[in-house]
Amino acid sequence: MKALFFAILFILEISVVYSQAPWLLQSPLPTDQSLTRNYFLDANTGYVVGNNGTVIYTSNGGSLWEKRESGVTNGLLSVYFVSPTTGWCAGEGVIIKTTNGGINWQTQLSDPNLYVNSVYFINENKGWAAGRFGKLYSTENGGSNWILNSFDSTAFLTSIHFTDSMNGFIAGGQSDQRTLFLRTSNGGSTWIPETDFYGIIMSIDFDTPDSGWLVTHRGYIRYTSDGGNTWNIRTSVSANGYTYISFSTLLKGFVLAWDRLYTTTDGGLTWSIQYVQDLLSFNTPFSINYLDENSACMFGDGGIIFKTTNGGVNWNSQTNGPQSLFSTYFIDNKTGWAVGELGQILHTTDGGINWFKQISGMNDNFHSVYFTSINTGYIASVGRILKTSNSGLNWFVVYSDSTSVTASISFPNSSTGYAAGYDGKIIKTTNAGLTWLPLNSNVPHHFLCVDFISSEIGWVAGTGGIILHTTNGGINWTSQNSGTQVFVHSLFFLSDLVGYASDYEILKTTNGGENWYHTTPVPGSAGVLRIHFLNADLGYASCLNGLVYKTTNGGVNWSSGFIGLYYHLNSLFFTSPDTGWVVGSRGVIYKTTNGGTTTTIHSVSSNIPEKFFLHQNYPNPFNPTTRIKYELTTSEHITLKIYDVLGKQIAELVNTKQNAGAYEIEFDASNLPSGIYFYTLKTDNFSETRRMIVLK
Repeated sequence: MKALFFAILFILEISVVYSQAPWLLQSPLPTDQSLTRNYFLDANTGYVVGNNGTVIYTSNGGSLWEKRESGVTNGLLSVYFVSPTTGWCAGEGVIIKTTNGGINWQTQLSDPNLYVNSVYFINENKGWAAGRFGKLYSTENGGSNWILNSFDSTAFLTSIHFTDSMNGFIAGGQSDQRTLFLRTSNGGSTWIPETDFYGIIMSIDFDTPDSGWLVTHRGYIRYTSDGGNTWNIRTSVSANGYTYISFSTLLKGFVLAWDRLYTTTDGGLTWSIQYVQDLLSFNTPFSINYLDENSACMFGDGGIIFKTTNGGVNWNSQTNGPQSLFSTYFIDNKTGWAVGELGQILHTTDGGINWFKQISGMNDNFHSVYFTSINTGYIASVGRILKTSNSGLNWFVVYSDSTSVTASISFPNSSTGYAAGYDGKIIKTTNAGLTWLPLNSNVPHHFLCVDFISSEIGWVAGTGGIILHTTNGGINWTSQNSGTQVFVHSLFFLSDLVGYASDYEILKTTNGGENWYHTTPVPGSAGVLRIHFLNADLGYASCLNGLVYKTTNGGVNWSSGFIGLYYHLNSLFFTSPDTGWVVGSRGVIYKTTNGGTTTTIHSVSSNIPEKFFLHQNYPNPFNPTTRIKYELTTSEHITLKIYDVLGKQIAELVNTKQNAGAYEIEFDASNLPSGIYFYTLKTDNFSETRRMIVLK
C-alpha cells in the first residue's frame, strides 16, 4: 500500500510548469546584472556575484567568463571560496553553498529578513555571515547550521576579514554614522569593540597578517602594520567617501570612490586619481581585485568587467558594454549591426550568438545605422556620416559638419539616401553617399527621425511634434499636424498611406499623415522610442521603461513584454515575425525567436530518465499546434530549435538550463506554410533531430 501511495505522488508531479523567456540576453555577456563582489582563489580562478542571483566564473584571469546558475533570484552581495570546489554566496535573504565549483548550489539559509553584506570562512567548516540590523551568523559545520549572534539592531555590518584562524575583524557602522569595529583573538568566540574611526567602514583588506587597510564612507583611509593593534590615518582624498580597497603588495593598491579610482605605488602615502566615469559610461564600480602585482579586475553596475595588466594605467572592457546602444539594423536573420555611445559599433554574423567590436576610429555618439546590402552601410553621428563598403571592416567619413548633429538616416534604395538632424537640417545623396546636398526644411526644429518609402516620398519628425512630408524627393516639404507637442522619436511607414510615429505613445495615420491619432492602449509613461512593423498587422515598439509592445491588429491593441525596468530600449529590428533584436542603455542586446511571447515548458516527470531522448512530436502531421517531449538524464543547458528543409532556423523553442527529467513543450506553426520541418534537441554531449509535417 505504501508503494502505491508513493507511485500516486509521483504521477501527480507531472504538472510542474516552467517558462522560456521571450527575450534572451546576447550582450553584454556573461551578464547585464550589476556585479557587487568578487573572490579570486588565485590569479586565474575567480567568482563574481550580483543582482538576481548572478554568479559568474573565470579560469583564465578574467579574460573569459561563464555564467553559473545559482538557483536563486536574490541579490547576492558577497562570495567566498575555501577551495576550487567549495564556496558560499550570501545576500538579500539567502546563503547558498557549492561543493563542485559553482555548478550546483544548495540553499543553506533563507529568510526575508536576512541581509548579508559579507561572508567569510577560515576553513571548510567554520565561517561567519554579517549584515544589516547588527546580525552576525556563525557556523561550525560548513553552513549546515547557522547560529545568530546579534549586536546593536541599528548597526550595519559591511565586512569580515580574518588574518589567521584566531584573529579577525568585523566592520561597519551605526545609525548615527559612527564606526562599528569589532575584533576577535580567539577565533570568533568573543568580539571586542575597537576605536571609533569616524565613519562607516566600507571595506577591509590585508596584504599580510600584519599589514592591512580600511576605508570609510567619510573618505578616510587607515593603515595598520601591527595586525590591527593600531590604525593610522594614511590619507583623506575623497569627499565622496570610499567603497572598496584592494592591495597587491605593501606598496601597490586601489581604492574605489563611487565614480573614481585612486591608485598608490608607495603604500598609500600618496594617491593618484583616475577619472573612470567616461570609461564606465556612468556605471558605478562596486569592487576591484588584484590578480598579481600589475593585473586587476574591476566589476560593477550593469555587468561591467574591466581588466588592467599594467597597474591601472589602461583598462580594457571584458564585455561589449557598458556604452549605450542607440540603433540596430539587420540584413537577414544572421547579419546585423548595433551602434551607440563613444563610437561603439558591434557586428554579428550568427544572429547575435557572438557580437564583435568594429573599429570606427571615433569617440562620437552614433545615433543611427542603416545598411543597403551586406557590404554597404551608413552611420549617422555628431555632425558626420560614415560609410563602409566591406561590412564594417573599415569605415570612412562621407559627410562632415561640426555645427550640427545628424540623428537619423534612411536609404530607400542603394543610391538615394536622406539624413536628418538638429536645427532643421536635412541632407540628401543620390550617389550612395559620395556627395550630400542640403535640403531646405524652413523650420528650426531638431529632427530625430527620417523615413522614406521611395526615392521621392518620405517624412521627417522631431521636437515640438513636428512632422514634415515630401512627395518630390525633398524639394518641397509640407507640415503635418501630428496632434502632439512633444518629441516625435520614431517614424515607420508601410506605404504612402499607412504609417506610425512615436511621441512617447504611438500615433498612426492611414492617409499619408494628413491626420494622426493615438492608438490604444499604450501608456505615455512607457516612453515609446522606436517602432518596427513587419506587415499591416504585426508591429513592435520599444520603450524607455524596459518594455517591448506588440500588436497583431495594426495598432488597435498593444500587449507588453518585460525586459528590464532599468533599461532604455532605444531601438529594435525584426527580420521575421518571430525573430528580432532590441538594444538599449548599458549596451544591452536582447533577442527573441518567438515574437516576444513567453513559451510554456511543462515538466512531465522529475524521475531521472535512463538516457537522453527526443520523442516524435504529436500529433504529426499537425495544424497548427503540436507537442514535443524530451528527456534529460542530467542537469544541462539545452536548445530546442526548428528548421526548414533548407536548414534555415525557423524558431528557437528552448534555450536554457534544465534539471534532469522529462519535459514537454507546445509548438505553434500558425505562421508557417505547409511542408516538412525538423526539430533538433542539443546539449553539450547530445544531439538528436526528428522530422515533422505541417499540413494546412
